Amino acid sequence: MQGHTSNTALVSRSTALAVVPSAVPVAIRRIRKDLDKAAETWPAHITLIGASQTFQRVDADLAFLLAPLSQCYAPFDILLDRLSVFPHSQGCSVVLEPSAFRTLTMIQKDAMSLLNLKAQKHDFHPHMTLASLKSGAGDDQTLELVSKIRNDLLANGSFPLKFTCSSLSIMVKPIGDDAYSCANSLDLVGTAVIPENNASVSCKPSFAFNRATFAWIPLSSQSAPWPTAGLSSETFSIVSYNVLYAPNSVDNSNSQSRYPRLCSVLESTDPDFIALQEVSKEFLDLLCSLPWVQERYHLSIAHAEKSKDIPTGLVFMSKMPFFSSVEVLSEGKRALVISREPFDLLDNSLDENSVVFAVVHLTSDYSSDKSALRLKQWKALNQRLPQQRQQPILVVGDFNSNQEPLLESEFQISGFADAWVVANPSSRGLTFDPSTNSLAAETSTRSARYDRILIRCSGLEPRICSLLGTDPDGDDLSDHYGLFCRIASCNDEAVETRIGSLVTDDLDLPTYESIQDDLRNDAAANEFLSMEGSIPSVASVAIRHEALQILKAFLGSLFSQSSIKLVPVGSFALNTFGPESDVDVLCVGPVSAPDFFASLRSASAWPNQCRLLRIVDDAKVPIAVVSVLSVQVDMQYVARIPGIGMQMNVHARMALAAHRDALMIRERVAACGPRAASTFRLAARLLKLWASRRLVTGPAAFGFPGSFALTVLLARVADQSTSASALVKRFFAEYAARNWLAQGGAVWWDSADKPISAKDHVVDDKTPMVVMSPSSTSDGVAVNVCRNAVRSSRDAWLREVARAHALDGDFHAICAAPDLLRAFAFFINIEISGTSPLKLARLKKLVELRFISLVVDAQRRCPSVSLRPIPEWFFAAENDPETSANLLVGLEKKEDALLSVDDKRQALATLDNVLLQFETDITRREDYVAGMWLHAARVPQKAVDGFLASPTSAVVEEPLAPPSAQSRDDGDCQPRRQFSLPPAPAGGAAQSRAKSKLRSSEDVFNRLLWDTAFEQDYFVVGYMDRFTGIQEVPFAEFAASRADQQGDEWIPFHRVWYFKQVKDAQELVVWDRKNKIDLVFG
Repeated sequence: MQGHTSNTALVSRSTALAVVPSAVPVAIRRIRKDLDKAAETWPAHITLIGASQTFQRVDADLAFLLAPLSQCYAPFDILLDRLSVFPHSQGCSVVLEPSAFRTLTMIQKDAMSLLNLKAQKHDFHPHMTLASLKSGAGDDQTLELVSKIRNDLLANGSFPLKFTCSSLSIMVKPIGDDAYSCANSLDLVGTAVIPENNASVSCKPSFAFNRATFAWIPLSSQSAPWPTAGLSSETFSIVSYNVLYAPNSVDNSNSQSRYPRLCSVLESTDPDFIALQEVSKEFLDLLCSLPWVQERYHLSIAHAEKSKDIPTGLVFMSKMPFFSSVEVLSEGKRALVISREPFDLLDNSLDENSVVFAVVHLTSDYSSDKSALRLKQWKALNQRLPQQRQQPILVVGDFNSNQEPLLESEFQISGFADAWVVANPSSRGLTFDPSTNSLAAETSTRSARYDRILIRCSGLEPRICSLLGTDPDGDDLSDHYGLFCRIASCNDEAVETRIGSLVTDDLDLPTYESIQDDLRNDAAANEFLSMEGSIPSVASVAIRHEALQILKAFLGSLFSQSSIKLVPVGSFALNTFGPESDVDVLCVGPVSAPDFFASLRSASAWPNQCRLLRIVDDAKVPIAVVSVLSVQVDMQYVARIPGIGMQMNVHARMALAAHRDALMIRERVAACGPRAASTFRLAARLLKLWASRRLVTGPAAFGFPGSFALTVLLARVADQSTSASALVKRFFAEYAARNWLAQGGAVWWDSADKPISAKDHVVDDKTPMVVMSPSSTSDGVAVNVCRNAVRSSRDAWLREVARAHALDGDFHAICAAPDLLRAFAFFINIEISGTSPLKLARLKKLVELRFISLVVDAQRRCPSVSLRPIPEWFFAAENDPETSANLLVGLEKKEDALLSVDDKRQALATLDNVLLQFETDITRREDYVAGMWLHAARVPQKAVDGFLASPTSAVVEEPLAPPSAQSRDDGDCQPRRQFSLPPAPAGGAAQSRAKSKLRSSEDVFNRLLWDTAFEQDYFVVGYMDRFTGIQEVPFAEFAASRADQQGDEWIPFHRVWYFKQVKDAQELVVWDRKNKIDLVFG
């Protein structure tokens, strides 16, 4: 279409060309009214040419100039099937946009030409704005709002939004007016129809090896089965590997040796699909010549004159034929998109269960920070992928991103889950680690999980995810480790069947009659438990029933009564709860988890005797704590959104694991005989009473095995015992004889069924006690129910188990309360006070948050001292228990420790330093405020003589904090420390710094090691080598050598010269011995 030039004079008003739908759903109008500041000045629309492009001409002239559009184009359908977030200088906008917009693009280009306007600087992305926000695109409130908008639109049938465009609107805003209105419209009466769904010309068949001609030829036969979602019997495996192409290094980093060994790893792994990055011509030629590749695999490319002919170094391999398309992400960067049939990425006719693969290698930070470019590349790829939410998609490759918030939020908004996080929630999974990989160390000191396998589909579940090429005895194969993932295909119904009756409307609650039936079967246990007050009364059972019914009705009023399900878990589900026990429940609802917790926060009409105490939505398993009829209910949540199904992210899997654990325990015990379940429940009550009386249980903050760990351990030894006491005796005999300290001594529910990830769950100093949950071997989520245990608490627990075993079933003696305040000559006394009960409660939380770190640090730095944490708060008789409290740790010399007088003095001085550091860490926190006081010291026994146990007071109701950021790596929810150089003091910086005492390098090391506000991966340690001068080593490597304290690699603290942070291509010295710099302690 030829451009038409007009000399029509400009008028002083704003004009725009847009598509205005004739009818807009009520839900969209409501959202725009609430969230879009332009809702009053603009109707819902898609802009083709904006007012900022200044083509303000007389309406009649515009209609005349654009008339050819009317005569050329026929009416066409627009499908707004993407909900996206656009960042801009004022914040961000939430928009609906089409995945296919060829017709709109053609009309926009023709209109620009007809009006003789210059081309836009940015690519044309048609969209309809729903909300204009001041928050950033990656902020938590933005993500929560996007999720809420999506669920609102889905619930009202307004997404995707489809309408017919039969006219173009000329929108004008006269002088002095604030709103745009349609001054003229151009009806589309032509015949031109732009096909939106033509097959892409770049879509090419895969190559297969032809034995007749001994050549690789294109082959498009689709006889082999292709993986699909929704079929519960299917599994397939995939490997992603960056094979390292380093043409500037010597011999391409010894590729002649590396490449064959790397190919041997691929051959032995034998996955169904392989996605390779940084493939050179040399590596491709080797692949194509290998017999096992020729026999088993189809390749996306089999011939290359030079390495640059391989698109961005990407190669895809499959055991079945496929078609691939090369998609442009940015200048010099491409992606491979793969499907089983010829396709166009804008085509919605693909089999909705057929898996689509994409392989990427995003730009690295080699020369500067490229996070913005990576975000742009991801969005470019995402726009080219099928947009139907049910279409299963895997995006694999090297993302060169280490938990960048904006990119991570885009993954979440787009519906992608990280396979590694789902399969290994407690493992970091570093694929680029200079501390263990010599090739990685040649280019960087920063460890990261650059390589990912992202999955978008509730019907695909990663069961196993592990690293390749990590053999410590062999030479490194690449600077990256490979990533292997085994994925199971499972539809929503299969998921729900496997986790139990989540869709029943009736609450399955334990009854008082069932408790009495258990007691009638065992007179001895009945007498002992009743005497100790450990049996729930009929009133305590009834009030829990009523509390859950009230909570269920309230949640039904917030969402939908028919779609809210409550499922008891934990001790209440197993009917082993006590009179004062909390109730743990799993809630399944129709909205996303962020929306669920946000709705609880904002709810104004809570029922009487029902209140929200707190929300912990930044934990591994987010939880809402509610008080109903004075019963505390801990509520986990899983989303089951209509039309999408279960949202099986890591939080959901861990929450569902709690329900699955209860089911598996029930099944295992029931299989032991008709009375086994009754005996098991009574035995569990006896064990909980023992642990409570002997002070070897309590909140996770004290590092002891929890009550659920006891239940799991008891279920493992359940048999046909006819009495609870006999089963408990077996429990003590089994675990007193067990070698808990053995390397790799993890306790598995079924020792014959260990997943590959079992290597990540071995007994060591960091994880001194490993008891895997029952579902760890069946649902792909490996959960150590003793993950919070510390060595000192574990040792105390083991001593009590051995003591109970020696008493041979005498439960009066076994459960006799110990006098721990007189059992030790010295104690650690953590004394705290607050000017109000609320401040005391908050300070208790601060102390408990750091208590495990104190115990671990003390036992590591003072190996000759034995510590016995006491999981109970005390108070001095002369103090007010509502405003003061004490936490104690018993101290004694280890039996095998031979100490001189100087050794003893040194050990006590070190312990005092640990306590001083603990006190400093807490008092410097932002939430340690005026009105709080803390002192940690080593005291003799007479100083605690007369202490009383703090009374169990009513829960202090606190104002709810705003939702906190989701942790992204290892569960750490603390804010990350940001450094800045202090201003130079007057009179010379050096002189001023010299006046204050510099904290030691050991203090700095311990702060970086234990304070979760610091990201260890970004720090390096500079030290003086006796032969080569100043050298640098990654912090993690330095910490490992300190832990060993032996060998040639051990570096003493007096040789440490500085600590430096290296982040985002910027270096900052945070502690320097010579220049007296300390940005760690301030």
